[in-house]
Formats: sequence, C-alpha cells, structure tokens
Amino acid sequence: MDVRPQSNRPATGATAGPAPAPPDRASPDSHKIDEGRLLATLVAAMFLVVTNINMMAPLLVDFAADFHTSVGSMGQLAAAAAIPWALLAPFMGALSDRLGRRPLLAMGVAILGVTTLLSAQAWSYPSLLVLRVLGGIGGASTGPNIMSSAADHFPANRRGRALGMVLAAVSLATVVGVPLVAMMAAYAGWRWAFAGLGCLLLGLGVIVYVTFPRAKPPASRGGYLSGFGVALAEPSTRLLLLANGLERAAFTTVSTYTAAFLMQSYSLRLEQIAPVLSATAAGTLLGSTLGGRLADNTSRPVLVFAGFQALAAATVLPMFATTPGVILTALLAATFGLANSMARPAWMWLISQVPEERRGATMGFTATTNQVGLMVGASLGGLLVTMGGYSGLGLLAAFACLAAATICSLAVRKMPKVKARSTTPSPLQG
Repeated sequence: MDVRPQSNRPATGATAGPAPAPPDRASPDSHKIDEGRLLATLVAAMFLVVTNINMMAPLLVDFAADFHTSVGSMGQLAAAAAIPWALLAPFMGALSDRLGRRPLLAMGVAILGVTTLLSAQAWSYPSLLVLRVLGGIGGASTGPNIMSSAADHFPANRRGRALGMVLAAVSLATVVGVPLVAMMAAYAGWRWAFAGLGCLLLGLGVIVYVTFPRAKPPASRGGYLSGFGVALAEPSTRLLLLANGLERAAFTTVSTYTAAFLMQSYSLRLEQIAPVLSATAAGTLLGSTLGGRLADNTSRPVLVFAGFQALAAATVLPMFATTPGVILTALLAATFGLANSMARPAWMWLISQVPEERRGATMGFTATTNQVGLMVGASLGGLLVTMGGYSGLGLLAAFACLAAATICSLAVRKMPKVKARSTTPSPLQG
C-alpha cells in the first residue's frame, strides 16, 4: 500500500469542502522557521542526552574505587536512568501535546544538566543513584520531544532526512561523545567529566528555551493527558510500536554480545576487537544518514524498512553461526549495522504520520518500546548464550528483524490515508 501520494494533489474524500490545509506542521508560521538551526539544536540535544545516558560504562571502575564497592554494584547505575525514562516518556510526550514541545524539551535538558552537575559532587553510591534516577525524568522529557519536534516542523518530503540526522546523533554519541567523556575522566577525573557535560546540557537548555520555535499546540479535547490513551487507540500505531520493540531487540542482541562473541570465538583481547566495533558503529552512523534521504525519496517507506530488515536478518544469521575469520565477521557486523540503521528512518517517518495532537504521546511510547526491546534483547540473548552458545543469537536477532518487517507491513495496511507531501524547497535539500 502506498502511504504517500505521488503528486501534490489532495486526496479526494467522500465529501466536498474547502481546500485542504497545508499537509505538514500545524503552525502557520512554519515557513519562517530556520530549519538548519532547528535541526542543529535537535541533533545537539540528542547527542548530549545519549552521551549522558551512556557515559557510565567507561567510568564504572573509577566509581567502584571511589565509593569502595564492586564494579557489578556500580553497573546498576547504568540502568538507573533508563527506568524512569521508559515509564514516564509517554506521559511527558502527552503533556507536550498540550503544553508545547519547547517548554518540555527545555525543562528536560535543564533537569539533565542540573542532575549531572550535582553528580560531580556525589559523596556516596546512594546519592549518585538518586541523581541518576532524577536525571532519567529529564531524559523522559527530552527523547519524545526531540523526535516529535523533527516531525512537527519538517514537511513530509524532507522529514526522513531530518529524522535520520537526529538518529545519527545517537550513533555519534556512542562513537564520539562517550569516548570524549572517558578521555576527560582519564585526565581530570570523573567528577570533572560530569561537571563539563552538565554545563553543556545547561547551556543547551537555555538555547532551546530562547531559540526554539514557539508553535502553538494544536487544539485538543480532554485533559492534559488525554493524548496518552488516544495514542494507542489506532491499530496501526500499536502494530508500529510492536515492530519497533522487535527491531530494538534485534539491535540490542547484536550490540550487546558481539564483543564477547569475537573475544571467545577468536581468542582476542578487548583492544583487538575495537576495529570491529568501530566498523559496526560506522555502519550504523552512515545508515542513519543515508536511510533518512531514502525515506524522503520513496513513495513506499514500508518497503525500505522491510527490505533492510530482511537484509539485516540474512546478515546476522551467518555472523553468529559461523567463524569465517575476523575480517569477514567484521564485514557481517558492519553490514548488519548499516542495514538496520538504513531501515530505522523509514519506520520513524511512518510513526510520525500520527496526528500532531497525539504525536508527543506516541513518541513517548516509542521511547518505552525502545527500552522494552533493549531489555528483551539483552535478557533473552544472555539466556541463549548460557544454554547453547552464540549460534542462538543469530536466530533470535533474525526472527526479531523479520517479525518487525512483517508487523510493520501489516500496520501500513491499517494506516489512515496520509496527506500529500509538500514540495517547498529547503536548504536541507541537496
């Protein structure tokens, strides 16, 4: 089923009426928005937020030494922010549907900045744990609003590219942001690393509050959280969210266990597998950018998602089931990262087609299914490795990829007809 008309003519309906409203973004002043500056702000926000969430991993040994506890105990801090993020993101997204993206996004970035800055003064494990949990509340206010803002302010014919660049910031945070934090901690101590990132987040919060588009939220009936329940009322939305959880489970399975698979299968040390992990991250970064362009230039984004998920499934099976050598395994891992990330902007384009009055809540549920997929991939993957080795990981990830592709295709069949794309030129087009 085509979810995008091939022309700019409005779709005909059952009744005649006035000319339809512009198809993209609710604000009548959307043409005045500096799209380049807005996109730079969204990319910077996603980069710093993801860096903040993932910065714990390289610092666990330092934490354990300072707080006189084990690395395993300190490792629980890595998940501390994810729990409130997963639970509160739909509520924060629903609030942004009524109050606007700008105040919720600025507040979320500021909360992350303050809690990160205070974490630099943490005096014990419990104090740092509490601050990370409070920071997760800020994270719950940022993720859904970053993606919703990209969908709100970029018309459909260049929305995929915008979403792809924001998604690329996630990979960039892993490849660049977290290593930079680790370097600062190595030279100046982890407290200065926290303080530096906290200051950057606070500065970004001010920039968001001052420069972010002041678009009026769309009119909506019901209370402040009315969009929370409505977001799941559409069958196609529920299916798309299920597909997202499965896709994230596949990605998490591969990203979590690739290093251990390489080390145990080829008797490698951690530093020897760094090029393989870098190749996978590079494939993911490149795929997010190219996938966004592809989503903008196809009339059937569901085929992009399904096709690349099928390629990811075909790649991950031999990756874990065979040991053809480090180079070939690295190529398979990089191809999986490329294919998986090429598919994701198309899925984001599809989920962004929900009505704007419930887009924030829907993006909140997207954040929740991200976390559910992470937990499923990590836990089931660990169980399979314990029971029968690494070959089962390929089957798990391949099944999740193919199931995600199938369910996404079913979702598109149930989607309401999507409005025509705008062809307004933009500096983002190249």
